[in-house]
Amino acid sequence: MPGAAIIVGLVSGLVGALIGTLLTISHERAAEFRSRMFVAAEDFLRRAETVRRRARRPPEGMPQYQALELLLTAWDQLVSAAIVIELLFGKNSEAAHWAREVTSELSAGEDSLRAAAGARPDPQAAGGGNPQGTGDALERFAEAAAAQVRRHRS
Repeated sequence: MPGAAIIVGLVSGLVGALIGTLLTISHERAAEFRSRMFVAAEDFLRRAETVRRRARRPPEGMPQYQALELLLTAWDQLVSAAIVIELLFGKNSEAAHWAREVTSELSAGEDSLRAAAGARPDPQAAGGGNPQGTGDALERFAEAAAAQVRRHRS
């Protein structure tokens, strides 16, 4: 029965190709997701550093209200980036926890600049916010995000 051997060969070849294709697709999707996680983490770190820098050293010669507007714009972008971290890494992940810590620490800088500009402090913002605490939280976020990207787990 040479015909049966040909059919068995074709079917096994098709099944093998299908399994290979499915594995390749799964691997490519996982790689793309890890890439998105990495980009989101990098974006969050850059935005957090921008907020920290603007809160610590407003541009020289710039009126306080303009410096506050720059800080608030950077702050809004940081909050958006933190939400993306929660979305990609998982709300209960270690990376999301440290992203929330960073935003909490940085909120005090926003309040300080608001006070200097004569604006009302944000009642939603958390207190505290020492530079060392912000730096520690940023470092812990980076470590947690890197570990999670490598593991690709939430």
